Amino acid sequence: MRRKRRKNKQIKFIIISSLSLLFILTVGYAAFQTNLNISAKGNIKNKRINVNDLKQDVVTAGDGLYIDVIDEGRYIYRGINPNNYITFNNELWRIISLEQDNTLKIMNDNDLGMAIAWDDNANPEWENASLNKYLNETYYNNLNTQDKGFISNHKFNTGKLYIKWEDDISTTSVMQDASNEKRESWQGNVGILNATDFVKSSLDTKCISARSSWISETEMPCKNQNWLYKDGEFFWTINANDPSNPNYIHNGWLIHKYIGGSGLNAKYSTENVGLKAYPVVYLKSDITLKGEGTQNNPYTIN
Repeated sequence: MRRKRRKNKQIKFIIISSLSLLFILTVGYAAFQTNLNISAKGNIKNKRINVNDLKQDVVTAGDGLYIDVIDEGRYIYRGINPNNYITFNNELWRIISLEQDNTLKIMNDNDLGMAIAWDDNANPEWENASLNKYLNETYYNNLNTQDKGFISNHKFNTGKLYIKWEDDISTTSVMQDASNEKRESWQGNVGILNATDFVKSSLDTKCISARSSWISETEMPCKNQNWLYKDGEFFWTINANDPSNPNYIHNGWLIHKYIGGSGLNAKYSTENVGLKAYPVVYLKSDITLKGEGTQNNPYTIN
């Protein structure tokens, strides 16, 4: 009888011990699996990527990275708020495009913090513009040393655009604007937006040209579905007006709800009208990035 009881106790002990061990193993595995998943997700977020990796995220609808149908081999961010945030100079910037040479064209998400003239003497040549001098001397010299090393001394397309408000502007396209911009160029470290950057970043199908960005007083399609649109702001592009149109010979093209000269002479420093400038640089093609490109987890350069 005693042997039977002792045997029963031994069986109970073995069963309880086995269940306890099973519980420990189960909980332990679950914890291990959770940590593995967290670690895996963390590794994905912190994975080092290059420009070619960014090209794998091309979309055909909604906010995101698109193939540039005008310039072969180029990619552009379009929409209201694509994930194109990047940290540069300890500030938040935005990626405008992945260029044909694999450089990244980026723009500071904050303006210079002051009203500024395109050129103090209303000179329509970007190479000699006072804004160019300020950006490549005062502004550039104040960038931190490490991030300066990531900047590519790059060609900016500075060709002039013809301001035209007649009815036939609807037949023109951004292709012609891009061609005009390429007629002239300047090599340097810091510039500002091209007019076509603004046009291409809009998803509104009516935004087909810088010269047709103003349809009427109430219809200005290029500001729609466009992350580059700054509500209520006026800011410069790198393109001046084509001097073959004598009525606007000293105008620099600007961005508001539309793109154009708007009758504002380029020498006006705009204490009275508030014209601003957003610095633009090209990052070298061999940089690597980490992050997701979101505002909360922007790309960082490694």
